[in-house]
Amino acid sequence: MGMVRKVGNKTAKYTENTGGSIWKRILLLGMSAVFLLSYGNVRVHAAKKGQTVQMDFSDMVGSTDDIAGGTITPTLAYAEEIDLLRLRFQTIGYPERYYTATAFKNVDMELEGYQGIEFHVENHQDTPVRMNFAFSLENGKTAAAGNGYYVRLKSTESDYAKVEYGCFDLPGKFNGTVEIPFDVLKYQELSVNEVSVDRIWGYGFICVVEAGERFDVTLSGLKLLTPQETTGADTPGMLMIMGDERALRSSIGESQTKYRCEVYNMLGESEETEAEFFMGNAFGTEEGGNGGEARAWISTDGILTVDYRCDADVLEIGARTADGRVAYKQVELYESWTNITSTESGYNASIARPEQIAPVVTNMDILQHPTLLWRVREILLGAAVIFMLWYLILRRKSRRGR
Repeated sequence: MGMVRKVGNKTAKYTENTGGSIWKRILLLGMSAVFLLSYGNVRVHAAKKGQTVQMDFSDMVGSTDDIAGGTITPTLAYAEEIDLLRLRFQTIGYPERYYTATAFKNVDMELEGYQGIEFHVENHQDTPVRMNFAFSLENGKTAAAGNGYYVRLKSTESDYAKVEYGCFDLPGKFNGTVEIPFDVLKYQELSVNEVSVDRIWGYGFICVVEAGERFDVTLSGLKLLTPQETTGADTPGMLMIMGDERALRSSIGESQTKYRCEVYNMLGESEETEAEFFMGNAFGTEEGGNGGEARAWISTDGILTVDYRCDADVLEIGARTADGRVAYKQVELYESWTNITSTESGYNASIARPEQIAPVVTNMDILQHPTLLWRVREILLGAAVIFMLWYLILRRKSRRGR
């Protein structure tokens, strides 16, 4: 699963990469964070107990340039008067692999009494970017939002982004805040939870791109959250539509696919919930979309029906709970294997739709033309009548001659 939208527009879905490159990416994240948090040469500030903790972007330093190791030095532009940091880098023309850029600040700080962290971020690109926030702890380990957990994205609507392979996806043109409860932090090196962040030795950001990509975000408004201000990680918040990613478009008749809903919390725990389903896009509504007969529709209890005449490649279904949660899911339509099968010799064994099958006897066949057949029947009938009359006349003459 990728990012999940709680209300509003459809869920964004991003490609997951598997194999060795993923482990390289995880290794890069851990090594970069540990190195920079432990050995970054910046000022250290100690927060006195009872004093308000001031988090900011001053004195942050970027990772060092090491293309062979997969790390990149980002451009950091800091505006001190408004505490705003712009972080940029790119990998155009670089060898194919993942690259990590980091920006960290070493600071000795006690966070007792706080439960989460929040910062404002603006993605200046149309495409998603991948990032994470991390603490350097007094035990020498690095803690960041953990794999399988979720962070909360808040702009005009409330979204949740799943952490996968060490990062969460920030949507293209996103302009809002990211909230990370401490309960979703894991030791990055060990991928375990039960992390204590009462005291930290530093904090910063981890950013990951593939070769040929750009990264350009502006960070501001970094602050710690009290328990009252923090979203409970175990509080149900995300509605998800569960079921097949594809639905059959059969060669004739209709196909049906069943969907259901679950509500998730930020720890990735879920339970089934009641929701009312609907079509999420203009095509395939109960009224037939663009007019005419409906070719795809979904019942309120989640049964998606696809007519064989449906010519869409992708349908979007939605679900809404009584308390206002909304989720969307894109469903790809695929053909029955009997419609796309060929023999070993290359002969097309596909089964065509009924309206695609040309009649064996056509009106262009002159010998089978209906009008001609009726004329032949009329001629034969007339010939039979004439023959009978002729026969009767000859018989009468024969009798008279006797």
